[in-house]
Amino acid sequence: MKISLTLRERILLLSILPKGEGSLLMQRVLRELKGKLGVSDEDWKTYDIEQLPDVPGAVKWNLEKDKGVDFELGDKSIEIIKEALRELDKQKKVTEDFLSLYDKILPTEDAA
Repeated sequence: MKISLTLRERILLLSILPKGEGSLLMQRVLRELKGKLGVSDEDWKTYDIEQLPDVPGAVKWNLEKDKGVDFELGDKSIEIIKEALRELDKQKKVTEDFLSLYDKILPTEDAA
């Protein structure tokens, strides 16, 4: 599946992907998915990403440059993302930040 994701959406997805144990296949797919979605050296330059000195681990970037990049994701990767989004909804932890991801990945599913 081809999908266009902004840097913000990629960071949000990385924050909800499964962590910990799983099958060998699941771990390999997750590693590949995290590699695709992760922030690269090129992203730092393209989006003018800067580390925030007052907030450990926080970054800012040029939102005008964050128009989205096309990614080709396999069926298993998409299923992992869908399950993570469903779990977030089930736990009632969806914030407005995630709405564009639901619209792109689970467009026909209603909220619980």
